[in-house]
Amino acid sequence: MKGTLILLGIAVLLTTSVYFFEEKAEVSKRETKEQQTMLFNPSELGELKAFSGNNFSIIVEGKSFFTVSPKKLVDQRNVDAFFNELSGLRVSRILSKEELVKVPYESMFASDSDKEVLLFKFSNKELTFKLGKKLEFDQSFYMEVDDGLEKKIVIAFDNRPADEIYMQNQAHRSDMRYKKFKSLIELDQNFFYDARLIKREQLLFLDNLDSIEIKSFRNKAYSLSILQNTSIPSPPNGVGLDIESFNHNFQDIMSLTAAKVVIDQKLEGELKSEIILKGANKQLSLKLYWEPKSKQYFAKIDNEEDIYIMQADHVTPFFRPVQDYWKMSLDWPDDNVVELIFDKVQMQIELPEKIEEHCRLIKPTSNRVLRQQACTQLNFFLRQRAITVAVDSPEVSSVEWGFDILINGRKYSVGTSSGEGLIWDREKNLLYTFVKPIPMREKDYLL
Repeated sequence: MKGTLILLGIAVLLTTSVYFFEEKAEVSKRETKEQQTMLFNPSELGELKAFSGNNFSIIVEGKSFFTVSPKKLVDQRNVDAFFNELSGLRVSRILSKEELVKVPYESMFASDSDKEVLLFKFSNKELTFKLGKKLEFDQSFYMEVDDGLEKKIVIAFDNRPADEIYMQNQAHRSDMRYKKFKSLIELDQNFFYDARLIKREQLLFLDNLDSIEIKSFRNKAYSLSILQNTSIPSPPNGVGLDIESFNHNFQDIMSLTAAKVVIDQKLEGELKSEIILKGANKQLSLKLYWEPKSKQYFAKIDNEEDIYIMQADHVTPFFRPVQDYWKMSLDWPDDNVVELIFDKVQMQIELPEKIEEHCRLIKPTSNRVLRQQACTQLNFFLRQRAITVAVDSPEVSSVEWGFDILINGRKYSVGTSSGEGLIWDREKNLLYTFVKPIPMREKDYLL
């Protein structure tokens, strides 16, 4: 946790920005002068020891933050986010004793305002900020600041940008910022929990991550070697490992994050998949379950009682087949020249050096439209990430082949079947697809 961020969050709560408006000949022209005063001296507070709101209580031990009940290490990034939100708070002025005599307390604070409190405990002092009512004529609101010796009632506001373009005429009276600050006080303790399934301390526990094994009801088990950048089983002949996809999918696994962490609650469900991280001498298991009553996925981690509620679109890494890490392997000629057979016309084409560039015809046909169509289809083909298809692929005789391409004497046919792009290596009789997803029933698994 960055100490400067905490000091920033606290300091802005203590800062008063007093504005004076001097009327000119025209009402629309105003000059603003800002005078900074301090409600308290931050240097006298000491170190931050704890802070709390309506539904959360956080303590500080060394450089780490913990919830009080149950005592659980929280995600310091969420603590940063909390204080970052506080950094927009400003105090426009302190109400004088004369003003407080004229303004009834109940007009500034609701009867249940004692519940709307932020408490900060320092080594030398405690500070309490009680949220009051919003002013009707602008976005400001009342707040009571208590340092244990004196209570001050101030007019506060949030100076962070807010999108209020849809209500230009009423934006100056909007309660959007007020509600946003109120939501900080009413945060649930769950907000601070670390929702990452794989945490830094767990990786340190593994002592050199070597491989990841994935077992799901959709596919046969397979593993990925982190050190060697390979898959087990290895790709079939004519298929290579897609390093870019390997790295991307690996990062997806390492950054798995739950929508919510549930403490002290039991959920029963059907095991759907398991990711096992294997280190030198230890391993860590992440199990994914499906709970039919609530129709949601949840994950559990070895030696943890916590339950991680997962969004359906965030569980993809649990179900990826090993084919997602493979790609078609082509041996391109050194001179980048290939033969293309399109509509029974053979053309000689020079391939682009960069994927963003277009190919060009060396020996073009006189048919200009045919030439453009051939180049368009070939450029599309070059930009695809081809992966092997399942064993129940259509018979090649039923595929509508668009063109053939000759690469170093080997012939590949490119076509479509039921809207799916297919590539046929005629020599090795391997069929590829560059449209996903592929069937993921166990009997379709390509090995």
